Order: sequence, then structure tokens, then C-alpha cells
Amino acid sequence: MLPLASMLLKTQVDAERSDAEAIRHTVVEEEVEVKLKQAETQHLKDDAQKDLEHVSLSRQSRKKP
Repeated sequence: MLPLASMLLKTQVDAERSDAEAIRHTVVEEEVEVKLKQAETQHLKDDAQKDLEHVSLSRQSRKKP
């Protein structure tokens, strides 16, 4: 049988391990959300760039005599 101090430390380590695992799970979920947001943002940026290029080309066409 473990001495009382060792049992208390083991209990504390188990609790901290459980907390760390919960935090790790949260971080993994947040990483997935961030990657999705990044992909959405990149898509919006690409669409905006295409729109800007389209407008720029249209303006250039109108300026030509």
C-alpha cells in the first residue's frame, strides 16, 4: 500500500492529467475551427481579388478609344 503522501500526489497527478486531456481536446477542436475559418477567409479573399481584377479590366477596356 502507498503512503498517504504518495496517494495524495497520485490523486493530484490524475486530476491534472484529466484536466490536461480536456484542454487538449478543446485545443484540437479549436484548431479545426480555425482551419475552417482560414479556408473561408482565403476563399473570400480570392473572390474579392477576382472581382477587383474584373473591375480593373472593365475600366481599362472603357478607357481605350
